[in-house]
Amino acid sequence: GINAEYGLLCLMMLRKLLTVLFFICLSSSLLFAQDENESEEASEQQWDEGPQENIIPNELNIISKFKPEDCHPKAYPGDTIDVHYTGRLETGQVFDSSAQREPIRFKLGSGKVIKGWDEGLIGMCPGEKRKLVIPSHLAYGDKGMPAGGIPPKATLVFDVELVYIVPKPNIFDSGIATLRAVWPGILAIGIAIYIYNIAQERAVTTDKVKKGKRRK
Repeated sequence: GINAEYGLLCLMMLRKLLTVLFFICLSSSLLFAQDENESEEASEQQWDEGPQENIIPNELNIISKFKPEDCHPKAYPGDTIDVHYTGRLETGQVFDSSAQREPIRFKLGSGKVIKGWDEGLIGMCPGEKRKLVIPSHLAYGDKGMPAGGIPPKATLVFDVELVYIVPKPNIFDSGIATLRAVWPGILAIGIAIYIYNIAQERAVTTDKVKKGKRRK
């Protein structure tokens, strides 16, 4: 009697808890996707105004050299991208180039490259080419990089081409990965509930047998 009612109550509470956890995970995934889409739309509005035609000193100048008709997808902070580049000083002297090697791969906006790149590559699509004129405070600053042939306080000019944007896993893939991570725990809870139910059924059966013997 009492043991059976207590077991049933525990089972109902466990089922409610699992249901709440499921909806919390689902809601978190949907909110993450919505925030990401809003971030991309805001970045696209900011960077689709068109490049500056005139070079403005001490500012990042972004000049479009080639843009595909179908310019999608576009790169935004957090994307991992492959970029070919040639870097020059204002004198025209080349100090570095990826022309004879593989393009450089990095996560945009993560600080792995100079700030002028993190800002100047936003909104680019595969195949697009830009010219970036980057002031020293967005490049290597007052010290420069003598080992790389860049003098102090140097303004740098980069010809860049976005080669590839590494696809992000979609929500479904993320959900599958999450399920794979948590399924052992869910399985363990399920087994525990199953064992508990069997134990309660046996307890109820035992109580009935005892009551039957007492009546006799």
